[in-house]
Amino acid sequence: MQCIHTAYLFVYDSTPTMILNYSILAAALVTAVFATTNAYADSDSVGDLSIRTTFKFSEGNEDVNSFKVFTQNSGYKWGQTPTFQLWGGVGADKEILYKTAEMSYERRGMAHDSDYDEFDVDISVAHNAKILRKLAYTDCRITDYFVTTLHDNDETFSGKTKFVYADVFEFECGGYRIIPTSKLNQNNGQALKS
Repeated sequence: MQCIHTAYLFVYDSTPTMILNYSILAAALVTAVFATTNAYADSDSVGDLSIRTTFKFSEGNEDVNSFKVFTQNSGYKWGQTPTFQLWGGVGADKEILYKTAEMSYERRGMAHDSDYDEFDVDISVAHNAKILRKLAYTDCRITDYFVTTLHDNDETFSGKTKFVYADVFEFECGGYRIIPTSKLNQNNGQALKS
């Protein structure tokens, strides 16, 4: 996994908007994102934006709206392999994704020839029904997966905030493209399918 300590995340706390370094990501996620009465709220970010993710598996599509952190690690520069991470609370909205992670783990080091090896992923950043950005990844596979516990230092242990059990997925893909904004939100507010 790449070091992520130099990236920045914009989050909303009960205080004014802050730029937080990833080194304090756990505290930011607990206090600003996950510590709500509904961990899967449509939007709990600055500007009421949300991440919408559609995984296109051979057995069907799976829409996951509980991911709160998306980071593209590589792929924009010519010749780079597209890689990205998704963080979100452990939950029942990732049934096929969990199964794919389990199968990928069991088959690590083997030839890639099963239905679980490659899939496509669409990631959109939206404001209510309007999609602002859309990235379409193709021929993806899971390269890392783990569950981590996020907390806000002593605030969580004293009961002021809650612990968060988060899924962390890392993906590597064969390709990706940025969907032009002119092709988004057509057909009565619905995103154009890629």
